Amino acid sequence: MKTEGTETSTAAVTQLLKGLVGAGYVDKQEAADDRRKVRVKLPAAGRARHRQREANIQQWMQQALAQYSDAELSATTQILRQLGALHDAL
Repeated sequence: MKTEGTETSTAAVTQLLKGLVGAGYVDKQEAADDRRKVRVKLPAAGRARHRQREANIQQWMQQALAQYSDAELSATTQILRQLGALHDAL
């Protein structure tokens, strides 16, 4: 069974959440009306981890792409947008 709106199974999402809860990056609470549903919140530790990962990604991207011209980056951006649209249409 696929989780709604994703290409991921319910079991895979459950395992992922279990790991994130164990690491302290998310809080999980069962819904009062249905034990199969959960509410997931991002606590301070999860927000801090997210900000750090975003900063790391931004730094890596700047270093990795510094060698390319604006024209090359613009052309690549167009191609990636077209590929993204194709992927979304599938």
